[in-house]
Amino acid sequence: MKLHYIICVWCERYAEQIAFVKSAAHGFAKNAINSGMETRSPEKKKRLQADIASHLQGSTMSRRLKEKAEANWREIVQKNTDKK
Repeated sequence: MKLHYIICVWCERYAEQIAFVKSAAHGFAKNAINSGMETRSPEKKKRLQADIASHLQGSTMSRRLKEKAEANWREIVQKNTDKK
């Protein structure tokens, strides 16, 4: 089994992910006391929202999902039009 863990890429990735989650959980526990105490200015919130929106608009996955949704919508409209 040890040989498998040494050569298996998927097991290596899984081990890395588990290590990351473990370290993140420890970091979260240390900072949980102060969580919720900090606030963001309205300007900062707007900038963050704009950054997220622009990232999502430029995302290939977002475009694919939008195209698929539009295609599905056209199909539904076409089916309803054909029924009449």
